[in-house]
Amino acid sequence: MAALESAQYVGDEHLTVILEILLAKAGTAAEKALPYLQEHNPEYYDIFQDTISRPFMVPYTPRNAYTVPGAVRYNQLEYNEYLGDSCFAELVGLTMQNGK
Repeated sequence: MAALESAQYVGDEHLTVILEILLAKAGTAAEKALPYLQEHNPEYYDIFQDTISRPFMVPYTPRNAYTVPGAVRYNQLEYNEYLGDSCFAELVGLTMQNGK
């Protein structure tokens, strides 16, 4: 939301449209995916249940991952779900311990 507000503030119409579309698609995906995940993989759902059950805001700071000191970069051909989950948990301010 903050990125959208920033784009609107500076008058970047193209970016505003892209972010509005992305926001709508993310909302639709979440509305469909979360109930499915909760039913079919409750253990996985529980890992992020506290985060996804309430609204939260991640402070928006435009940045390039390649310029962030200490950023971990992976060049893998296969997706590692644990590393992805760990990254997401760190992004939203959670700490993963023993896979949770």
